[in-house]
Amino acid sequence: MNRFFCTLFFILVIQSVSGQDTLLFLTGKNIIVSSVDLPRNTISYSHTHQPHTYKTIDPERVFSVIYKDGHERIVYKTDSLDPLDFKVDEMRNFIYGVQDAKQLYRNHFFKVTGLAVGFGSAYFLNFYGIVGPPAYSTVVGAFSPNMEKILTFKVSGTASEELGISSGKYINEVIGKTKSPVIKKNQKLKIGHASITFQEDTGIDSAITVINSKFKCSLVHAANDNGAIKLIKSNTPHLINQPPYREGFEKRVRDYKIRSAMISGFIGLVVSSIALSVLLEDDN
Repeated sequence: MNRFFCTLFFILVIQSVSGQDTLLFLTGKNIIVSSVDLPRNTISYSHTHQPHTYKTIDPERVFSVIYKDGHERIVYKTDSLDPLDFKVDEMRNFIYGVQDAKQLYRNHFFKVTGLAVGFGSAYFLNFYGIVGPPAYSTVVGAFSPNMEKILTFKVSGTASEELGISSGKYINEVIGKTKSPVIKKNQKLKIGHASITFQEDTGIDSAITVINSKFKCSLVHAANDNGAIKLIKSNTPHLINQPPYREGFEKRVRDYKIRSAMISGFIGLVVSSIALSVLLEDDN
């Protein structure tokens, strides 16, 4: 099952218990609500904690409504006059890309460099200092991410040999060559920057549970593939080369970089400006 269907399954399970509907936004965000109404040119809904208080939202922000019985109503409409506008299936793939990027992309580099730019901008206490963080965030957001690099992870450790996985880098996924493997006690498995030490002899299903609890199904997760272990980043490998999916993935990453650089830049600017002001007062 790909990540979208896993998410959808989880939503439907919750709905079957609590009788709730779900709004799926074009941004990839899900909101579970107690009820949804679609009057003309608007969507009205109530939150689960405020069932009698209704809010309205522009339908152009919503892709679909998933009702408590599992039925999905597509709200998104293609502009027939715009040849570049996504069709329904293309927009769904775009949303898959946004959701995958949200789960898979983590990078603190732009936060650190944003702080540095903010600190440096404080020395220009006039107009030029203020434009430092926005200018930097614009620059970092102008470059599209390397999806293949984001989807690549490295596997090593003695436990990888028991799983039938050769040490090295893999793009998006790898399947072990050993059927029904057993990892021996104290063997280690390294995936990316994380390391797992198995405390006892561990079969494949237990190993999958340990790996998924370590990564919390966000950076790399494991599955049973006909008795062999499967490590995977994106659960939508068939969409990786699809333009709408890539566009959604890349847009989410660019937005993340811009937001990280902007926020950290202004934090650095404010902190550095206050520090400079204190130093100047002490000198006087």
